[in-house]
Amino acid sequence: MKWSVVLAGPPPPDLDTILSSAQEPSDPTPDSLEAVTELCAAPTTTGILVVGADADLARVVTVMRSAGKDLPLSLIPNQRSDLLTMFGLNRARAIARIQSGSAYRADLGQVRIGDTIRPFVAHVAATGSRRSRLLSRREAVVITTPRRAYELAGWWVIAANAQHLAGRTIAPKAALTDGQLDLQVFGGSVLTRLRLMRLAKRGLHLRDSSLWRRSVSSGLAEIPERWAVTVDGVPAGFGPFEVSTEALAFDLWV
Repeated sequence: MKWSVVLAGPPPPDLDTILSSAQEPSDPTPDSLEAVTELCAAPTTTGILVVGADADLARVVTVMRSAGKDLPLSLIPNQRSDLLTMFGLNRARAIARIQSGSAYRADLGQVRIGDTIRPFVAHVAATGSRRSRLLSRREAVVITTPRRAYELAGWWVIAANAQHLAGRTIAPKAALTDGQLDLQVFGGSVLTRLRLMRLAKRGLHLRDSSLWRRSVSSGLAEIPERWAVTVDGVPAGFGPFEVSTEALAFDLWV
């Protein structure tokens, strides 16, 4: 397959190798709304290869769908990709599989923070301390799912589409193809937090009584206004957020 390359950020040292593997001899498309929209609309575009991060892939998915297209998308990560970790892929392996991968019909998440709506492919996370999650105070959190509302106390809230977050198997029961998000609230004392973080390395934290978890298609997290929210690892705002997912929204080539 010939992949059209979208470059998010400065050109990497191995860009020529990527272009050769993608069978795309032309210059890559810059990661801008106008340029990606034009690329999606081009009749010669058969697939889009994003060189960037999970958040960049999510943005390109949204632009593609807004253009009325449904093309295969793939990712060459310029940093750790929590999405590709599900498939055991790092940067080198992702490059090697550009022409030998397979398509998975994947879910696309959406988060509303205030008046801003953002797409995501891996996760949304929120906590009170910018320096360390472990330093965050446990505070009142209300989670509203399609079934009911839950009044909780926690220091970290996660809505996961992918299984991994920052080197931890944070949502081992999450799947990219089920139309569900793994919603979690971490509670407990500082010692409990250390235990949870240790167990989460291998995804063994789910049975701990200090963790609240539900699998949902949508949910509202009412958290303190000062809590910082990240979307696919990128700072995205503060305070309460609402998440939802669209099942089987795009073809992820891995």
